[in-house]
Amino acid sequence: MPIKRTLSSIKKAHTAHPNSRKARQVTRAVLRSDRLASKQLDTSQSKHHVLVNKLTWFQLQLDPANPGKTYTKDQVNAMIADYISRNDEEIQNLVDSTSRVVPKKLALLEELKRQEEKQHSEGQFEMVDLGCAANLRAFLNWNGDYNAVGLLKMAKYKK
Repeated sequence: MPIKRTLSSIKKAHTAHPNSRKARQVTRAVLRSDRLASKQLDTSQSKHHVLVNKLTWFQLQLDPANPGKTYTKDQVNAMIADYISRNDEEIQNLVDSTSRVVPKKLALLEELKRQEEKQHSEGQFEMVDLGCAANLRAFLNWNGDYNAVGLLKMAKYKK
């Protein structure tokens, strides 16, 4: 007998006795659909979460008292270098405190730093265009919502 994976493939699921085989099928199908839905939600949110965190970090570095001031490419590259090195202190603490075994967090932080440096050196580091005054005002008024990121003009920066 094949395993029924979806609730719609189980016939007369609503009439099953609580201790029957059919009830176990229904339970398995419901748990599977919940598990698949949560995994799908987690993967889509994690992609958005990275971009929102990056933009929020840059938004906190800007001067909100002077919204008309635009930034040059050198200033933006300096901010990007600060962003890339934001975890250096934590990496150093993990290196100092560990003996032989490299913690997973240390490996993740080092890989993240390597990826960001590679993006920046290849001209693939995407960020809000801070050279345009109107875009800068919109970015300063941005509330951290992923759906509003499309309203911001993005630019790719290179070292």
